[in-house]
Amino acid sequence: MLAVVNAMSLVCLKVSGSLVKLKRLTIMHCRNLKHIEISASNPEMFNYVGPSTSISFNHVPRFVWELQKFLNSPAQL
Repeated sequence: MLAVVNAMSLVCLKVSGSLVKLKRLTIMHCRNLKHIEISASNPEMFNYVGPSTSISFNHVPRFVWELQKFLNSPAQL
């Protein structure tokens, strides 16, 4: 599992490669994040909690993803 939480200086996040052991990717409360790009074949779950942002998925055949908008999320801080 990889979790990125409260990374306020993060603007763009790219996750790529085989990342054989990465099964879950969670990104939460990164308020300045403008774009997420995921190009990894093994993750099975993606969770995002935050403001609307651009998300690109490339080569993710087994991916199941869940998107929660920060403003509508009961998990707001």
